[in-house]
Amino acid sequence: MDKNITETEVWSQFCLGEQAAFDFLFADYYRYLFKIAYTMLRDEAQAKDAVQEFWIRLWQRRTQLEIKGSLKPYLQRVMVNLCLEQLRKQQRNPFTDRIPEQQTENREMEREELKTALESAINKLPEQCRLIFRMSRLDEMSHKAIAEALQISPKTVENQIGKALKNLRSELAPWLNTFLLATALWSAG
Repeated sequence: MDKNITETEVWSQFCLGEQAAFDFLFADYYRYLFKIAYTMLRDEAQAKDAVQEFWIRLWQRRTQLEIKGSLKPYLQRVMVNLCLEQLRKQQRNPFTDRIPEQQTENREMEREELKTALESAINKLPEQCRLIFRMSRLDEMSHKAIAEALQISPKTVENQIGKALKNLRSELAPWLNTFLLATALWSAG
């Protein structure tokens, strides 16, 4: 495929079922989409499966898709949503999977309590707020990139992240105060 072809032309050819356009998009976006999937799923095999599922779904729905704006944010949003769907099915939370393993039994119990409290607090966030929070904190995406991917304003992204942090602080405050007190007592004892 001609390297001078525009993104819009490639997408049009893809929607018409052109194999060369599919190959071009696959080559251009596979690594980018894999990085998103791996960041969210934290497992190489699951990330590869998610990207494969992404391309299968995209190909099957190519005649129904209408993209407004840039292709990359659209593909990113679809990949993020697919990973979120997979995480919901697994009932896993990518944030809590990042909490490092502890060596003592007490530390393991503390970690499990923190994991449960954090999962619960994040799951209580409204859907859009939770999605934006995950994209910001897990994918380490900029406010501008999130805004482009979700087709919302950067100010909305900023407001939603602020709302998420406020809700999480509020939700976790009683638990964290107890945890900090217990940690201080164990350290002193």
